[in-house]
Formats: sequence, structure tokens, C-alpha cells
Amino acid sequence: MILPRVFGGNRLAPKGGAFQPLAQAGPDANLGGMRILRPFSLLLAALPVLPACMPMAPAMPPATCDEAALSAEFLGRDAALIDPAAFPGPVRIIRPGDMVTMDYNPNRINFQLDAQDRVASVTCG
Repeated sequence: MILPRVFGGNRLAPKGGAFQPLAQAGPDANLGGMRILRPFSLLLAALPVLPACMPMAPAMPPATCDEAALSAEFLGRDAALIDPAAFPGPVRIIRPGDMVTMDYNPNRINFQLDAQDRVASVTCG
């Protein structure tokens, strides 16, 4: 059995076969499923434009953390004086050796304590 081969855009078939070179095929010739692929090619052409139609992610709310004012108020104080419920955003109290996540939250207040349980630094994030 001799199988058809494709070279340079021409289809070759065994002698007396059903294939003919594409150059000789008319506009109504069955081009091996090309009629089925045409609608999908239009869809594929539109795909790069679709992300422009998507709604944008909402912007992050403005930061409510004032690092300078918090440092002036809490630096060197005992950790027992920190009341997380008194702050509008999330609060993290970090002791030496504590593991913390590296995600950034501009509204979060980080109180880093020293070995004597006093506030060593105050950062936002």
C-alpha cells in the first residue's frame, strides 16, 4: 500500500488515487476539513483581544499604617501595652525566632520585639 505524501504544498497519491495537487483543486474542492477549521481560525484570531475586555482588578485601598507616628509612640515600650483591637488594620507581633509570611499588606502593622519583649521596630506591610 502506498500512502499519500505532502511535498511543497502538492498532494501526491498513488496512480489513479483520489488526491490531486492543491494547485489544481477548484474553489469547491474538499480540502481535508478546511471548511471546518475556518470558523475556529476566526476564534483563534480574536483570543489575544479578549483580555482587554476583562474588568480590571480593584485597586488596593490606601494604606492606613503610619510607620513614623507608630514608631514614635511604641518604640522601646513593653509588648503588653499593644492592643491589636485598637488598630484599624491587621496587627502582627513578631518575637525573636518567630516565622512570618512574606506577603505584603500595606495596612498591616508589624511590631518586632526584642529578647526583653520590648518593641524594637515598627513597620508597615
